[in-house]
Amino acid sequence: MKEIALGDLCNVFGGKPNPKTEKAFSESNGLPFVKMKDLGSYHLTTNLVKTEKKLDLEYAKFNGFRIIKKGSILLPRSGSVGLNHRAIIGTEVYIVSHIFALEILDDKIINNFYLYYYLLNIDLGLIANKTTGLDSITKERLEQIKIPVPEIDEQIKIVTLLNSIQDIEIKRNRNEKSLTKLLYSAFYDLFGDPINNTYEWKTIKKLSELGVWNTGGTPPTKSGEYYLGEIPWFTSGELNETYIEESKKYITEDAITNSSAKLIPVYSIMIGMYDTAAFKMSINKIECSCNQAIIYAKLNDDRYTLYVFYALKLSREYYLQKRRGARQKNLSSTYIKDISIPIPNDFLTVEKFEKIHTIIDNQIEKSHKIKELLGLLFNSYLEHLFIGKNIGSDFILFNTNALKSLIKDFNECNFVNKTDYDSKRDLLFDLLEQSEMQARGLKQYLNIDNAKIELQVK
Repeated sequence: MKEIALGDLCNVFGGKPNPKTEKAFSESNGLPFVKMKDLGSYHLTTNLVKTEKKLDLEYAKFNGFRIIKKGSILLPRSGSVGLNHRAIIGTEVYIVSHIFALEILDDKIINNFYLYYYLLNIDLGLIANKTTGLDSITKERLEQIKIPVPEIDEQIKIVTLLNSIQDIEIKRNRNEKSLTKLLYSAFYDLFGDPINNTYEWKTIKKLSELGVWNTGGTPPTKSGEYYLGEIPWFTSGELNETYIEESKKYITEDAITNSSAKLIPVYSIMIGMYDTAAFKMSINKIECSCNQAIIYAKLNDDRYTLYVFYALKLSREYYLQKRRGARQKNLSSTYIKDISIPIPNDFLTVEKFEKIHTIIDNQIEKSHKIKELLGLLFNSYLEHLFIGKNIGSDFILFNTNALKSLIKDFNECNFVNKTDYDSKRDLLFDLLEQSEMQARGLKQYLNIDNAKIELQVK
């Protein structure tokens, strides 16, 4: 199979600096202007169409902005290179100077989706120039990357397979959003708007009256042994789910004893206070600890924990408007403890919401598990389809019928019971194991030698 330098497959364009005047932007007479913030909000997508702002057409023309064609691939050029954002644009756009655009020269030679998927295997951080300022990738260095290019019909087979898995994830995401909206609607139907107290609940209490609130702490990082324990230690950026129990870092009991870190009782409400994590929230399912950017409390009456959690969560945008700080937008612990919320005097209604929450949350968790399994399948195929060996039909579509059937079952959530789900999950892992065997443990790595950059089989 031939390998072709990226520069011979695409035109590589960089953007221009972000305009400093608001007159440069126009919703009615502009094209989407992709900044790193927009690219990062998607992270990985094959249909980037929405951006925070649109660049005025006349301003763009006068200042030399290039229109990037629909179907082009975007990736970081400088700054957040190591985050490895990727996108195919679903419309014409302009781009900021921190982004590269790849426009396919001949779609009969290489498919843009095939190239997009192949580029997911390349860690741009490994080919970036490390400086005291922003990490960056030169156009020349990017153009030197060698791309394995099978016949176009083989590329389409690869794309079809990977797209089918990605499509399921998109549907799962939509399903989760619908379930979340249903849960929020149930809360409003039962309790009304917690900001305006539309149901006129008579009891109004501050958070400080509902429990004792504390902030966490960080054990000294120089004492590495503190981070070799079994106590989950959360940062505010990890407060992403309603219930949490697994953290990225774990600390010891000595870390609790000898630092400002504290043990958090089970079933406490944890709230982020700073910057982008302000008012992110979770409830801990196991005893844990956290850093100083989180304020937490176990409520005096934990029957109301879930209600208070959602009363705050659904009011997040309102409270975010109260953030202070010139650079970082923070919420103080004093402000959070002073928040007042209505407390329903009908506990049967609170119990009803908990039952509804359990049913919907179980469905969301089931969807998460399906996505995790599909992620394993996708990443396995992504790696083994692009390890540098000859990509032929037999290699791509081993056990084709089983794979197609499995994808269909996950797509339609076709499980009659837990036993059926478990058996199909086991089949997925069998397929993953087969792909490992066919790849014979081969892994790809980047060989960077000044002017030469290529992916090889190790």
